[in-house]
Amino acid sequence: MKKFTLLACAFIAGLTFQANAQSEIVLSQNTDEVWTPNGVSCPGGDNWWMRSYDLSDYSLNGDVWVKGMEFSIQNMDFPEEFELYAFDYVGFPTGFDILNPPAPVAVAYHEIDFTDIGVKVRVDFETPYQTTSSSTIVVAVVQPFISGNAVFLGTTGAETKTSYIAAENCGIQEPETVANVGFPDARHLVNLVVDGVISTNDVLAQGTSIYPNPTTDVFNVTLPANVEVTSSSLVDMLGRTTGAVYSNGQIDASSLAKGVYILTLETNSGTYTQKVIKQ
Repeated sequence: MKKFTLLACAFIAGLTFQANAQSEIVLSQNTDEVWTPNGVSCPGGDNWWMRSYDLSDYSLNGDVWVKGMEFSIQNMDFPEEFELYAFDYVGFPTGFDILNPPAPVAVAYHEIDFTDIGVKVRVDFETPYQTTSSSTIVVAVVQPFISGNAVFLGTTGAETKTSYIAAENCGIQEPETVANVGFPDARHLVNLVVDGVISTNDVLAQGTSIYPNPTTDVFNVTLPANVEVTSSSLVDMLGRTTGAVYSNGQIDASSLAKGVYILTLETNSGTYTQKVIKQ
């Protein structure tokens, strides 16, 4: 398979401005990072491990920058260069053909080696892709050649949406769910990293502070003068409500599991959203 290339935009100043106004968010369809021995691959190579992310499922607002991917390796025979792609594609997997794929909107290359086994690998795309929160982004970790290398992606115990796989060598030209190829427990980790909009209200954004962040117990909330919180929510990266709410300038996170959460404050001056971390 030939590598894709993309034309890089020259608007560096605009990219920097956008990044400063946004917060990095890791989107995942896996509910944990406890590795299980349930990987699946086509023997010898040319595997496509894929997931489809509907950005509207993740409480994102406005413009979104598709920034990178995360994955893990369960096993391999020898190091090999992998290709990572993001596609702006509606209706996946219908019509998606790995022998004649659509043009990717973002690409990256990563030499997998034995240090990648059993850990989460982060790879940024060569050029971030700007899209909207209503887009559907399909991501693929690709073993591009029939190299004889038996590679298995890292898998976890549970997921919120199904994993997909395709491989010309095994006659799977259009991606299939792992359940359809006989491996329902092959819940491979393929995360999407984006920069998402924090707030559209500059006064609210500049005058609001959440601290300490990360925290081990309580988030303190400082608001601009005359701003009042009317409602709040704290959800995990899978969109599940935690039940933790704003009260008297604080949010009690002591009972939450360690991880990344999205805090949303509805106020009389607009909506404020920020990524927060429980340690």
